[in-house]
Amino acid sequence: MSAALSLAVLAMDPVHDWVHSCSPLAVICLSLSTGYFIYDFYDMVVGNLYVRAHGILVHHIMVTLCYVLALHYKVAVPYLVVMLLLEINSVWLHARKLLSMVGFTLRNRVYAMSWHALWLTFYTTRVLLPLAVHVGVYVGCNKAYSKEKKQLKVA
Repeated sequence: MSAALSLAVLAMDPVHDWVHSCSPLAVICLSLSTGYFIYDFYDMVVGNLYVRAHGILVHHIMVTLCYVLALHYKVAVPYLVVMLLLEINSVWLHARKLLSMVGFTLRNRVYAMSWHALWLTFYTTRVLLPLAVHVGVYVGCNKAYSKEKKQLKVA
């Protein structure tokens, strides 16, 4: 859901300022995703699902904190909308898990295709995409800093 909303926001709402832009559609997208993260965190705690992986709880806390602060201060919202594209990988992760739970193996064509899609989307959405966003944030911060510096010299 988050990835689909993210794609819709990016397609319908072109971004001109990646640091200060904050469209109503992006706010809706991030708000729904933040609500999901909070629910997922609650579900993991209540169901004791975190026992094997405390890192997942920390991940949910950090992501929720970043999203809430970005929504409150209306800063870097487009970057976070792009980061929701990471969830595309989750579709294949869950598909592979469900297929293996019902007995599929790599010898099965459907399972093999989902396995390949899992790794392809992992590489593109969880490796390349975050790197691109980090570069974008760095470049955006440098531009904003240079702009501020020029304004201070004028004043």
